Amino acid sequence: MKLYSLTHLADHTLLQALASLVTQDHVTTAALLAHLAEVDERKLYLPAAHSSMYSYCLQALHMSEDTAFKRLRVARTARQFPA
Repeated sequence: MKLYSLTHLADHTLLQALASLVTQDHVTTAALLAHLAEVDERKLYLPAAHSSMYSYCLQALHMSEDTAFKRLRVARTARQFPA
């Protein structure tokens, strides 16, 4: 059985799994943003030979330009306004 072949799932099972994955995504996204903000604050990208956190996201973390820009913006904003 392939991981992405979901045709065998009953409707209610598929909907429950989707809701669970969305919850997991929210948790992992929050953790990712917190980690990005902390690495940025500590400037841990410098010892890794990157001139900026943006460069680190692109080259070391293999994010797209759009993803790196958006996530860094949100991570920095969240750090500035933690409440």
